[in-house]
Amino acid sequence: MKGLLSTHRQDLEATVVTLEPSAQSLVDHIKHNWSTDPSRDLPSLLEEHPELCQHRSLVIDLAVDQYRLRQEQGQLGSIGGYCQPFERFGSALHSSICRQIEVEQYLDAHPELGLKLPEVAWPQVGDTLGDFQVLEKIGAGALAQVFLCAERGLGDRQVVVKVSRHGTQEASTLGKLQHPHIMPVHSIQVHQETDQCYLCTPFLGRSTLHDLLSTAFTEGLPGHGAALRQAATLWVMPSDRYAQIAATDPNPCRGGYIDAVLRLTVKLADALAAAHRAGVLHGDLKPSNVLLTPAGEPVLLDFNLARDDTLGVELRGGTLPYMAPEQIRALLLQEQPAEQGCDKRSEVYSLG
Repeated sequence: MKGLLSTHRQDLEATVVTLEPSAQSLVDHIKHNWSTDPSRDLPSLLEEHPELCQHRSLVIDLAVDQYRLRQEQGQLGSIGGYCQPFERFGSALHSSICRQIEVEQYLDAHPELGLKLPEVAWPQVGDTLGDFQVLEKIGAGALAQVFLCAERGLGDRQVVVKVSRHGTQEASTLGKLQHPHIMPVHSIQVHQETDQCYLCTPFLGRSTLHDLLSTAFTEGLPGHGAALRQAATLWVMPSDRYAQIAATDPNPCRGGYIDAVLRLTVKLADALAAAHRAGVLHGDLKPSNVLLTPAGEPVLLDFNLARDDTLGVELRGGTLPYMAPEQIRALLLQEQPAEQGCDKRSEVYSLG
């Protein structure tokens, strides 16, 4: 389940600005047609428009929308049955769709958790957020959405802007963590009228370790580091300037699969140790919170649920499959304060 218990001059720039709005326009057209003729299924539409499959977030949104529409019409069986046709578009996309629908269903079935927040006016492709122009939505959760933007004041460089409410604590925590495998922060802005926080970080790719798990084990244990290369470059777009350069570096993906995983683990353990020395527990270690750059390098991200001793911020969540037993006990059974139930050893458990 998604972490709710608590889920990146000339011709090239023209491509960046026009490609994503075109994909968004197609998505809007599909949704409009569904309002009058919901019979067209999404897998057949993806076969007609294969370019959409490169826009994971858009496709996931479409899949969830169609699932809800069919649910309202009483045309659904199991989630697995609905998701099965998406397998032909790759295990990573299929897995992401299934997980997102499971989360949505869980939230709908448990209103007592209080995790269904009021509707938020999230930015749209083409909007401006201060100095940032929104190019693409690349992630979404209950509390935040993540966008690929062009920073206009700095040569339209590609950056990621995480839009959330009351998100300044994550910026304060990340700002003091300087490590090559922890996501750095460029800047933070707070929009006074909406109380939305814009957290700007470098654009280092779209893949995560979740993509590695999804692609590597489709046909048993992979024998070569090529599985890492495949996952790291899975979502690279022609307009991704950094990614196109980084994807040419073969070093992190050399050798066997086990060697590649060991290299990833050593780097993540070093990043985690650096956070611990700074008095920070990540609080939600899981594959989707480890970015995998196109060069095959891991980057720890999403400190939204972190415990920061220097700021007096306690742990506020986790994700069940990766939580240590003491963290589950503290957060679910509320037998003791979370900060007493968890320490660095709990994070080592989650990393393992």
